[in-house]
Amino acid sequence: MDRRERVLYHQIHPLKLVADWGTGCAALYLLWRRRPVIALAIGFVPSILVSALLLRFADPAGLAGLDRLRALAFGRYVRRYMTPAMQALRLVGFAIMAAAAWSHRAWLISAGLATTLLAWARGVIWPGVADS
Repeated sequence: MDRRERVLYHQIHPLKLVADWGTGCAALYLLWRRRPVIALAIGFVPSILVSALLLRFADPAGLAGLDRLRALAFGRYVRRYMTPAMQALRLVGFAIMAAAAWSHRAWLISAGLATTLLAWARGVIWPGVADS
């Protein structure tokens, strides 16, 4: 597995998903409470650390290794549909949520979440459309 594949598949590792979604929610709460420095620290530092650890130490062939994730249906889905554009759209969705939390617009947080979920669900919504 090359570096590009490791970067792609580490995104669906359970530890990475928990880190991203959990710290993202905490960061949004802190932005709502006008605590931007701690929100940025909580929103990014754990996710970056988990990514670094997974990319460096995840046993590719282990039980929750990246090779096993690649072989799962979700891994095949990510390989086909989680393009750089969809990864950028996920980030845009979170940026919308962050701006909405700062400005206390709950409905806009929902719009940002919908944007993020749309990026994840691209292949379910438009299964025939994929970048190679």
